[in-house]
Amino acid sequence: MDFISILSLFFAPIITLLFILYLRYKFQIKTLQYIYQAVFWGIFPVVLVVIVHSVFKIMDFQQAGSINKMLIYVFFAVAFSAEFGKFIPIRFSLFHLKSFDGPLSGIIYSLFVNLSFSTFIALLNLLGVFGNLLGSNLVLFLWTYPLANICFGTVLGFFIGMQRIKHTVMVDEVTGVAIATGLHLVYFFSLLAHDFILFLVTMLGMILVSFFLLKNAISLPIRSM
Repeated sequence: MDFISILSLFFAPIITLLFILYLRYKFQIKTLQYIYQAVFWGIFPVVLVVIVHSVFKIMDFQQAGSINKMLIYVFFAVAFSAEFGKFIPIRFSLFHLKSFDGPLSGIIYSLFVNLSFSTFIALLNLLGVFGNLLGSNLVLFLWTYPLANICFGTVLGFFIGMQRIKHTVMVDEVTGVAIATGLHLVYFFSLLAHDFILFLVTMLGMILVSFFLLKNAISLPIRSM
């Protein structure tokens, strides 16, 4: 465990702190109660990821040596369990807050959940809970995972927030979980395969998608938090 890896643990918390300061300045937030609640909920997907990982570890999927089995492992134990785990508290807890009034507020709350989640996952990876799947790419993962989760959070928060406007039954929510899971899958697999071209293309694509969704979310009204 080198100094650069340990230093990466502070990356997501620093981004979170800067985000909180920005929101207090931009929206004159009177209380941080709901933000703390969102940060707390970041623990829930961590627990789900650990449980699913443990099941696959018992099944020896990590050591299977098959690309198909490894993809199944990454899909369920890394990507889907994480994004579905984030969806649950956002949709069934934070969604019912009065300040959760659309895509922009959905993104804001989702980002706090995602940044909290990425901090705990980074720590568990450093402690070796998930083994040494990424090998030499672990440091790259530790530093880029918070940024990737900002993108995942933007997608998830936007589509859950759209439920406030369109009132469609699960369509936007399923779309959000599906897109976030797909991006998460490609991001992690590019690191696992040491495919840096795919990694760079994925990161660039996620950034562009996030900016597009954020631009659309900003055009919609948001009440004071």
